[in-house]
Amino acid sequence: MVTTTNISAIEELASGAGADVAIVDETPSECLLSRLENLRDGSAKIPVIMLYVYNARYVALDRAFRSHVASVYYKPVEVSLLSKRIDELLAA
Repeated sequence: MVTTTNISAIEELASGAGADVAIVDETPSECLLSRLENLRDGSAKIPVIMLYVYNARYVALDRAFRSHVASVYYKPVEVSLLSKRIDELLAA
C-alpha cells in the first residue's frame, strides 16, 4: 500500500512501481483527475482510495473522480470504514 500527498507519485505507480492500493489525500483538481486517469489506464491497475475535505465547489469533480477511483472518503475519515475498504480491495 502506498499513501501519498504527492500527486507526482501517482505517475510512478502508473508505471508499475508496485503497490496493491494507493491512498491519495489531495484536494480535487483537474490535474489530479488527469493523473488518476493515467493510473487507471496504466499497466499497474492499482485501486485508489481518495481522501479529501468535502466542499460543495468540488461536486462536479467528485463525480468525475468516482469513475476513476475505488472509493472516495471525506475527512474526517472513520478509520474502521477505511480499514474495511482496504481489506476488501486487497482481498479482490
